[in-house]
Amino acid sequence: TWFNIEIDVDLNTNTWEVILDGVSLGDYTAVVGQIASIDIFPVNASNGGNNNSSFYVDGDMDCVRFWDKELTSGEVLSIATAELNGIDMNPYIPATPFPLSNIISEYKFQNNTLDTVGSNDGIPKDITYVAGLVGQTAVFDKNSGSNVKIPDSDNLSFGDGVTDVPFSVSFLINYDSIGNYTIFSK
Repeated sequence: TWFNIEIDVDLNTNTWEVILDGVSLGDYTAVVGQIASIDIFPVNASNGGNNNSSFYVDGDMDCVRFWDKELTSGEVLSIATAELNGIDMNPYIPATPFPLSNIISEYKFQNNTLDTVGSNDGIPKDITYVAGLVGQTAVFDKNSGSNVKIPDSDNLSFGDGVTDVPFSVSFLINYDSIGNYTIFSK
């Protein structure tokens, strides 16, 4: 089963909102020291270098996007509705205005790990590709330690504890097995 997951982060208030298939699961608060200096290596499916296979994602991922703003509930619902119906929302333009210019990096996994809107191309390790919900999708195998590493970049750094900016992450995921997975890590 495919899921659309959105994570909205406001580092100024230290809150994270998790949204599953367009429905908010609530806000979560973290202390400043845990999230104030965030540099993301997106789609790095390993747990900070931990070689334990129980931390690797086992399943498919697609349409990974990093946004330079918190998405509104209408934007989140629009993304979830389109992508869960197999419609790529970029370049698809919904009836209402949509902030495609706010996408920092996007990974469509069309037989590669290229950033289709920016310059933060990924370096794949043991990734395969199959037909997915929206075009091709990346297949992550926990037994092989599949992951994608994104080199550090200023436009994927959302705060330093003093100058923090809100951001969002959106992606599709289809788990083959459920576990204690780290989907994104630093």
